Amino acid sequence: MTLTSRRIANNLGLVLCVALLALCVLAHLATFISPVSPAGGGESIIGMFVLTFAAGGCAYVVRRQPVVGQPILKSGALSVVLLVYAVLTFVYFYRTTGGATSVDVVDGHYVSEYQGQVMRIITESEYAMFPSLVTRIMSAWLATMAVSMLATFSAPVRQTQHGHHPG
Repeated sequence: MTLTSRRIANNLGLVLCVALLALCVLAHLATFISPVSPAGGGESIIGMFVLTFAAGGCAYVVRRQPVVGQPILKSGALSVVLLVYAVLTFVYFYRTTGGATSVDVVDGHYVSEYQGQVMRIITESEYAMFPSLVTRIMSAWLATMAVSMLATFSAPVRQTQHGHHPG
């Protein structure tokens, strides 16, 4: 892989991570402001995954090794904070939904389901809240990944004495 290819992947990866982080923050905040529609939540989550995989591909091309004292330590600390928040969001989601993986309307009743099996009857507000909770938890996890990947793209790509990338 040439140095130019690595620089392009580095810059593209940085842009993708920033876009991913922005989308995660916007989607996450939207879940607190108004209910997320099932279609809107799903589309934003798919967009987040596309950006995650594209940024991951760029990170693979760049393959930077962490160097002590570089900006990776700041993003690493933020990643840990976001990871703790994502875990707490997951616990909240699990406790709120009872472990449901989906919601549906069966025989005129709103129900929560686990792997297609009805768990219990739920209220209309619980039914409406489910897509927001899913979007909230996914945006928290993917924001953690975005910040973690940002460290890969934070420093300029350089060449070693022998003409090879140091990674």
